[in-house]
Amino acid sequence: MTSKILFVSKDASWQRYRNEVLIELTKRFDCEVDIITQCKIKPDIKSTDKLRYIKSMNLLKNIAGLSFFPKTYYYILKEKPFAVLALPNSSNITELTLAIFCKFTSSKLVYWTHGYDHCQRPKSGIKKYLEKIRVAVINWCVSQGDSIITFSNSGKTYLTSKGIDDAKIFVAPNTLNTEKLLASYDTVKPSSIDAFKAQYDLCNKTVYLFSGRLRAGKRLEHFIQALSMSSKKSQSALVVVGDGDMSGEWQKLSREYELNIHFLGEIFDEEKLAIIFKSADWFIMPGYVGLAIVHAFSAGLPLLTENISFHSPEINYLEENINGVMFNEFAINEWVTFIDGDGENEATKLRMSTEALRTVRNEASIQNQLTAMALALDISPNV
Repeated sequence: MTSKILFVSKDASWQRYRNEVLIELTKRFDCEVDIITQCKIKPDIKSTDKLRYIKSMNLLKNIAGLSFFPKTYYYILKEKPFAVLALPNSSNITELTLAIFCKFTSSKLVYWTHGYDHCQRPKSGIKKYLEKIRVAVINWCVSQGDSIITFSNSGKTYLTSKGIDDAKIFVAPNTLNTEKLLASYDTVKPSSIDAFKAQYDLCNKTVYLFSGRLRAGKRLEHFIQALSMSSKKSQSALVVVGDGDMSGEWQKLSREYELNIHFLGEIFDEEKLAIIFKSADWFIMPGYVGLAIVHAFSAGLPLLTENISFHSPEINYLEENINGVMFNEFAINEWVTFIDGDGENEATKLRMSTEALRTVRNEASIQNQLTAMALALDISPNV
């Protein structure tokens, strides 16, 4: 019998990658997924005959970013889903209270989590003690799950160190629909790449690509500054895909340095994105790296970033000088050295590109993620 799964997520509407992952889960395993969220469902978020969204009112929407949508409890009692999948977010009261509520229902509770706080910042005074309480509450709630899905081995190691049973923790490497991405890049025509490069004066240049939200934490100014100092700046170009509150400031900086940098804004057309990615040589993300690393590797783009303390667990896909490079934090001079040297080296780029693709097909494969999730949810493959 097809297993019904309820996914509870206050932010489901913006997490497009979760949408694609869960759709693939329903295609490959005998399950249906309903998603309860407080957010407005955006047009690019898709439903299918086996995956649908349910909008719920947030009773705490005016209180410090907290979330509480009781429709979740009503759904569980009425529909009796085989499993409830939830993210243990400290601001979502609903997700945390499921640790108690599901004890009195027939539904299996599965938490889907980093396992640890990868963005932890030093705190002092009362904030330090409040943080300890927050972490203790989350760890207790997670421990009450029937199964736990972590994004990485680091998450599993952390949870087992807190006394949580190793046998109920499943590592599902966090990723994108890598098979779809690889297929989209394979179909890009050389003529389309040539046309894009000609349009933006990228021919015979080393092309660096940034794709993501233009936020301060991405630290794009580090690369812009490095490019301005490089002896190869006339032979290099940067393409920026995305939008955000730093867009104006970074564009102004680029104009001041008179660099070959093109800000293309947000692009959702997958065919256009594939052409842009296949036109680049290197993917840069000086600041916070999340799933962008999988997107880049799927196009055969090695990743260039900095060694910072708040990368997401996906940074574990990076192998130093194998499929990318991690510079010291704020070391603009190291970026300059790379642009002037290895950035221009075709052999280095080809070697790292090959390894990036290998990583996607092996470690970051969506099949690896779905297989582990299915084990945690206790669902069977489609016949």
